[in-house]
This record gives sequence, structure tokens and C-alpha cells, in this order.
Amino acid sequence: QTLPLYIFGESYGGKKGSEFAYELQMAVNRGEVTADLRGIANGNAWLSPEDSVMEWVPHLYYMSNLDDRGYTAVMDVATACQDAIRAEDWEEATRLWGLTENVVWANANMVDFYNILKYVGNVQ
Repeated sequence: QTLPLYIFGESYGGKKGSEFAYELQMAVNRGEVTADLRGIANGNAWLSPEDSVMEWVPHLYYMSNLDDRGYTAVMDVATACQDAIRAEDWEEATRLWGLTENVVWANANMVDFYNILKYVGNVQ
């Protein structure tokens, strides 16, 4: 109750860690819980899957990991994923998110889109 509390989260844990910190602070403010929440930190937080997927395309293109053909191929499937998210078709959005990753790898020589200095498979 009196020790300083810092909450850390990475990837989807960043989203959940932020939500947990918010709810904890609200409970502290209401007097329901005693805690000394000092801060939160997120690493590569999966806060907005739509924004993350849509940003892969220009980022990889501007860093020369995708050529024009690859840009179009990845953008097509990323846009379909975005459409599914906006339609709240979560099953299809999840399928298309995975497909977007595969299309990135097929068109960007297996680059790791979270760390473009690394490759996750055999470069063709």
C-alpha cells in the first residue's frame, strides 16, 4: 500500500497495463484502494491495432523495405483489415491482421516489421 508502484507493459500488455493503471487510479481516487501509483511505461504497446497495421505500410516503404508493388500488396490487405475493424467483424479483422503480416514478409524479404534491422526468416 505504501511502496511506489510502477506498471510496465509491452505489446498487448501495454494496452492492458494502461487500462489497469487507469482503473487502479480511479479506485484510489474513490477511496476504495490504497496504492502509491507513480507511473506507467509501455513498450511497443498494442493500443490501436488499426493504426499499427496501417502504419506498417508507409513505414516499411519509406525505409525501403517495400517497393511500389509490395506497398500496393500490403496496403490492399491492410485496408481490408481496417475495413473489418470498422465493421466490428473481429474474427475477420484478426484473420486479415495475420494475413497482413504474411504479405509484409512475402514482399519485404521477411523483415521484422517491429524491428526493421532484423529478419525473421530466409531472405529470398
